[in-house]
Amino acid sequence: AFFLVLAPTSSVVATSDVLQEHRIYLSLASVVSAVVVVADRLVGERRRLGALLLALTTLALIARTHARNADYHTEFGMVYPGDMRQALTIVARHEFGQGNVHHALELFDQAIAELRDDNARAEAHFDLANLFAQRGSLGEAHHHYLRAIGANPALAAAHNNLAVLLAVEGDLAGAAHHLEEAIAYNPRHFWAMITLANVHAVSGREAEAIALYERVLDLIPQLEAPRKALERLAERRSSADPPPLELDTTVRLAPGYGDAFLLLAPRRAVSQP
Repeated sequence: AFFLVLAPTSSVVATSDVLQEHRIYLSLASVVSAVVVVADRLVGERRRLGALLLALTTLALIARTHARNADYHTEFGMVYPGDMRQALTIVARHEFGQGNVHHALELFDQAIAELRDDNARAEAHFDLANLFAQRGSLGEAHHHYLRAIGANPALAAAHNNLAVLLAVEGDLAGAAHHLEEAIAYNPRHFWAMITLANVHAVSGREAEAIALYERVLDLIPQLEAPRKALERLAERRSSADPPPLELDTTVRLAPGYGDAFLLLAPRRAVSQP
């Protein structure tokens, strides 16, 4: 009856919620007891075999326990176990925002060095790159976007933001490549679609640009940027001498996750004779 009451909030498989993992011990008690009974029946009078199995099992459990508690192998891990490392990056962002760049970089470096998961390291590099981009330090941002992609090539946001910097540098072919990668990894990444459409538009590939603008509007009809871009292209087609399209090289970061994007440059004022 006790285990039946415990069952709804217990598991014989470790959960990702560290606040609930203590429940695994009680729920495993019956499983372990059953394994011990079955093993005792199989071994029977063969005590040497039983002793060998016990020794091997003990060594295996010691190894697994050591690996499971890897978060606590360093002083840093004791202070910032598991998801608490996210708190460290929050502190680093605050220090960066206060202008304490050197201290912020030390905190980021410490967090990145301790993170064993490639995806987590990629996210940390991405966060740091965004902070540099917000300060206008595009060279450092470029470096950390590359580090993020190196740690996790499927991180669409890093491909997108790196592409924006490449476009600002004038490498439209490189920008288009990384924008296409971002969309391949995340087919609903509308910021990448908008920037890629703008790159196509200024490169003279208006058909591809129009298709992407319309795709974005199918996803998010209320977005103004693709609608205004379509109006610009329609005006160009009806003009006998359309002015060239250019990218606005102001790097913008969307609220929330920090996806970068580029818009088309405003229309140039026509000088009157």
